[in-house]
Amino acid sequence: MATLTPPPTGWEKPFAAAIRSKPNWHLKLLDDSRGLAEKWVAEARLVERGVGMGDIDALFLELKREALRIQHLDPIFPPSIPHPADLTLWPPIDTLISTSLSQHTLRTAALKERVGIFTSDNLVPRELRDVLERELDRLGEGEVGDWHPGSGGKVLDLIHPSLYPYVQGTTRLLNHQHPLNRVEKFRTETKYHVDEYTERSTAHESVYAWLPSIFAISLEGSVSIESPITALGPRAEHPTLYAALERVFQLALPQIERSMFWTWVYEKSASFRRWEERAAERQAGDLGRWRERVVQQQREKREEEEGRVRDGPETEVGEEKLGAAGESRLRGKKLKVIVKAANYVLKPGEEYKGSWHVEGAPHEHIRASLIYYYSCSPTISDSGLSFRRLRTEQDRPNMAVEHGDDFSVWGGPLGEEEENYEEVMDYPSDVEDAEASGYPYQLPRNIVLGTVPTTGVGEAGNGREGTGRMLSFPNWLQHQVAGLKNTATEGTEPAVRKILCFFIVNESYPAVDPETHQLNFPGFSYSGPQIWPTITPVPTTADILPQQRFRIFPYVHNALDMACKRATGGRGLPVELAIDICAEAGMGMSRADAEEHRRRLMDDRRADVAEVNDAWEEHYGLCEH
Repeated sequence: MATLTPPPTGWEKPFAAAIRSKPNWHLKLLDDSRGLAEKWVAEARLVERGVGMGDIDALFLELKREALRIQHLDPIFPPSIPHPADLTLWPPIDTLISTSLSQHTLRTAALKERVGIFTSDNLVPRELRDVLERELDRLGEGEVGDWHPGSGGKVLDLIHPSLYPYVQGTTRLLNHQHPLNRVEKFRTETKYHVDEYTERSTAHESVYAWLPSIFAISLEGSVSIESPITALGPRAEHPTLYAALERVFQLALPQIERSMFWTWVYEKSASFRRWEERAAERQAGDLGRWRERVVQQQREKREEEEGRVRDGPETEVGEEKLGAAGESRLRGKKLKVIVKAANYVLKPGEEYKGSWHVEGAPHEHIRASLIYYYSCSPTISDSGLSFRRLRTEQDRPNMAVEHGDDFSVWGGPLGEEEENYEEVMDYPSDVEDAEASGYPYQLPRNIVLGTVPTTGVGEAGNGREGTGRMLSFPNWLQHQVAGLKNTATEGTEPAVRKILCFFIVNESYPAVDPETHQLNFPGFSYSGPQIWPTITPVPTTADILPQQRFRIFPYVHNALDMACKRATGGRGLPVELAIDICAEAGMGMSRADAEEHRRRLMDDRRADVAEVNDAWEEHYGLCEH
């Protein structure tokens, strides 16, 4: 999901980098006896004149959070890594899952168009939801939380793919013949069809990639996670959580499948129909009839909007039983799935709003997303998740078949010419929600489809609280957290909204166009060396050596210690020396390394999102040629 705080710019980035470059900077920053934090704050105020104290305090608070994570979340040589037993009685829960899948209803979100967005409410049995919440809550326990950088302490990461990602040149692949060994950087290009004659493009280049896990789907539909979830650790450390994630994914799979393979087909909107009616009246030459038509259409549109508000955005426009879906395209397959879990934590009066984005980068080939909103405090006001898409050729009324004259209307008596005449807007209006600034009229490149409610959407029956909504969508749509607010006016207790996300990777769908060598989506396409002549496979956690140094170190130390004893007649290798050897050899990432890579990955993607959104938010001119 998007973060709240924009990336550091100007003075913040080099100043923070200067602090991080100091040896053991995190220990120095946290050592109150040395007073270095106060000294560095004073230096920042002296050097960066005009910068507010609030901005400096915010930067140092972010640095202290990172320093605490490095100090507390990076055990170099833990005495033992716990391997708890899974004591959950799964058979009764599995029976509830089968019943839920056979009886539950999948719904199409009520938006301007059908674009493959689906919801299902209270699908997860309460017993499974409670196990999931308990296990995820354990990840957030402790003095130091993994607060997402840039979120201002409002987003607590429980599982996040940006931590310990694939890093080209650093991450070690198990197979020396893997195609990625021949790739210096991931490079792709996104092309946006601006109009009949021109295109715009944005380039993406990175050494980073999120690492999916292998989810094996049986012919019966059950799920087994066969490789570790990045930033979480192996199954032996979290057996109950892995089992819960498998079962939640099993419930989500039919919905994910529909969103991923949804074929978008252009449907003429009500606004476009109204525009055609206006254009027909104008062509007939009767200005009076045209004005009557405009008044009628204004009333019609007003009634549509009133109906949407009255019926509510959760109105169902289509439904089908999950258990009667016919043949599955995913059963018997192994999927690449990225897992993310986070808590939005807001103090009384605090708000959060996201930015428009798609999940991941083009070379990661994420084709569908599912978000499970499994818990939300009653004082959270949740505005939902908004969606938009790019316009396609069918949406643009200024193609050759429709001349620009179709979009201007003579406002005076027919047949007369006046020097200062009034032009009346006459263009399709999804399109009607566009603002015209002078002439030619301007159309936004994107169409906002609406907002889907995500929490507080209904009870499970008998007055019981529901177990939450699942929301799935194809990843060629942009989405945005419309807004969250803790409406409490008293006390200091934070309110929390909890989410679990599955991002589905699929390099084989859609197929690359054999003529253009592009991956085509509504309104844009991907190309580049990671697309053609062959798509570079997305690496998974099954393809690499473990990246957390604290997991590697015990094995390295034992091996070095044994070798040292043989060579010296019994003298072992000091732990401190083994630590230095591990670091010099680049064996895995320390927490400080992981923080640095996460920061660079996020900087890459923030810049990409800004450039992509600039392309999405351009306007088309309804030209006269």
